[in-house]
Amino acid sequence: MQTTLRTNSANEGFIHLVALLDADLAQRDSEDHAYYAQFNAIQDLSHAVVIFSNNQAVACGAFKPFDENAVEIKRMYSLPDFRGQGLAVKILKELELWARIGLLFAGAGNRKKTTRSHCSLHQIWFFSN
Repeated sequence: MQTTLRTNSANEGFIHLVALLDADLAQRDSEDHAYYAQFNAIQDLSHAVVIFSNNQAVACGAFKPFDENAVEIKRMYSLPDFRGQGLAVKILKELELWARIGLLFAGAGNRKKTTRSHCSLHQIWFFSN
């Protein structure tokens, strides 16, 4: 059974998944990792979503305010065995609902080295009327 939890960056499941994400990105980014890592601190993320499957954290994402009208999507990750199940879309929809008040847009950062699983996130932008 899967459950979705709105939380913050102090959640243990979120912290665990972000540690796995950081390890994966360190390998992908190689010599560029120190540069990117400076933008990925999670201490002050008040809006995080974690999906659990049978009480195991399997996917996460968060947003942080970019300015008064926008948020930036942060720390999206799914365990490899749970990819391709639409969990990222569920997380993004939950984050979008959470950020709706006053939201003009949300965007995701970009990296030089991406894989197919990362590319779709880089194309997602939300706009409200």
